[in-house]
Amino acid sequence: MKTLAVLAMTVLLTSCGPKQGPATPQTVSIKVETVQCGMCAKKIETALASVEGVKKAEVDIEKKIATVEFLPTSVNLETIETAITKAGYNANDKKADPKAFEDLEECCKVSTEH
Repeated sequence: MKTLAVLAMTVLLTSCGPKQGPATPQTVSIKVETVQCGMCAKKIETALASVEGVKKAEVDIEKKIATVEFLPTSVNLETIETAITKAGYNANDKKADPKAFEDLEECCKVSTEH
């Protein structure tokens, strides 16, 4: 009888707990000061599209900003910034991965420190 009461209480508590709905996407703007052209933007957007939890990514070349919509339950800002740096570009205060930077097309390389 005691086991039945514990089982009933467990079912009752788990069914009355907070409901987990779909995760709410968040949007963040990331400085991509080394972006130069449409090819750069496409490379960053492609890199971000491969990150699990990123829903949408757009790069504004003129403003040098990447706007990223993501699910915070799946990915965080640091991972998003790392994806950009691994593509060869600076992301906020993180510097581009040197090897990835060297692999960029010459027109995409910024003469400042990477």
